Amino acid sequence: GTVVAWGRDDYEQSSGVPVDLDALVYVPLFYQNLNNQNTVSAGYDHNLILHADGTVTALGRNSSGQSTVPDNLSDVVAVSAGREHSMALRSDGTVVTWGGESSNEYGDAQMPDNLSNVIAISANRTHSMALRSDSTVVAWGGENTYGQHTVPDGLSDVIAISAGAYHSLVLHSDGTVTGWGKYQDQIPEDLSNIIAITAGKGNSGESYALSSDGTVNIWGYASSPPDDLSDVLSLSAGQSQVVALLGDGTVVTWGWNNEFGQLDLPDDLLSENNVVGVYAGYRHSMALLGDGTIIGWGANHDNQLNTVCAGECTGTVIS
Repeated sequence: GTVVAWGRDDYEQSSGVPVDLDALVYVPLFYQNLNNQNTVSAGYDHNLILHADGTVTALGRNSSGQSTVPDNLSDVVAVSAGREHSMALRSDGTVVTWGGESSNEYGDAQMPDNLSNVIAISANRTHSMALRSDSTVVAWGGENTYGQHTVPDGLSDVIAISAGAYHSLVLHSDGTVTGWGKYQDQIPEDLSNIIAITAGKGNSGESYALSSDGTVNIWGYASSPPDDLSDVLSLSAGQSQVVALLGDGTVVTWGWNNEFGQLDLPDDLLSENNVVGVYAGYRHSMALLGDGTIIGWGANHDNQLNTVCAGECTGTVIS
């Protein structure tokens, strides 16, 4: 019943613990009392949890208000966490954004007027995307260095969207993919039969597409998956790591950097086979179990893996 902590103390995450704080170690943390979750979105250094009753909990960094959920926000059916901003899709097809208080590059300052009939949202570094019920795509944000929120003309039959740090991806109903922004000229010409897409949070157009046969396709400067990887149901890409959910309910990670333990699956997760969702943040990852428990691992320098919302505890942390 006791807790031991060690590591950096720049956010007082280890205050009062009589150990050597020079050892930088990140251990998995677990959430309790955040019951009835039905989805999670992992941002750069904060997370959004959507509850079954349509309310939202935010955890982690709040430097620009990205973890300050608007009062009376309700009827939410989807959430997406970017770097300094957050998005929520309501059941009536409208979008609510918050955060980015230090700049007009994020949030409502750039969101198109009268945005409606939205069925999907996606946020990343400084731009956001929305998919409307008529299969059209809207994108907005601040910096547009690589044209990441300049939607190409003539897009049609779009069924899914994914915003990357400096690029954007859309999936069409025929299983093909369109991308624009950084390194999106590298999309494989024979890419087909795609059922899911995820754009990474890194700076080099990291892109991943899941085929109907359970294999993973990559382009940009993406990390190559394990040679024997198969039977993938879903995947999510962070800055230096990818986390995938397999058909047997287990989880696989890969990537090029493990500085914060983002590739090290917790023992408790390795013993589970009832994972229903996986979510990669910038340098942390999360898994949602069938019983509503959330397991997080990797970087925790902004308390993104603690039950902390706008500075107040909302649950019990166990390890």
